[in-house]
Amino acid sequence: MPQLEAQRRNGRVSGNSLSLVLPGGPYAASEARSVLGVLARELEAGVLPGLQLLVSELVTNSFRHGRAGPDDPIRLEVAVLEGGVRGEVADLGPGFEPRWPLPAPHADGSGGWGLVIVDRLASSWGTDQRGRRVWFELQTNGQANGQAT
Repeated sequence: MPQLEAQRRNGRVSGNSLSLVLPGGPYAASEARSVLGVLARELEAGVLPGLQLLVSELVTNSFRHGRAGPDDPIRLEVAVLEGGVRGEVADLGPGFEPRWPLPAPHADGSGGWGLVIVDRLASSWGTDQRGRRVWFELQTNGQANGQAT
């Protein structure tokens, strides 16, 4: 990751939560995934990989669809709660409203899986701020497959 991008990241970690603003661009998702490790001790066993996947997909959407480049902020908020995790990813892009049913991924495998993965893995998820913020809840008791509300 370029040194400049790492220097512009800022945020806070407080026991069972984190709040991070990181620059957009192609490194945003990997940085978001790696920073989640600070919450590993607060998470039930086996939850971190699913949390990393959810965050990675949403941050990637901020880069690809919200057009969050290196000069644009992406905000990540994650809180470990009793029985689950709540996360939010926000950007300054044009926003969107989920369509139901979700569009099928591209037949050639080149993309379109992001929200499908979020829908299958999260217990519930949705958008607000005119679709510029996507939130999710991940129950740690094994329940999943919520639909946007």
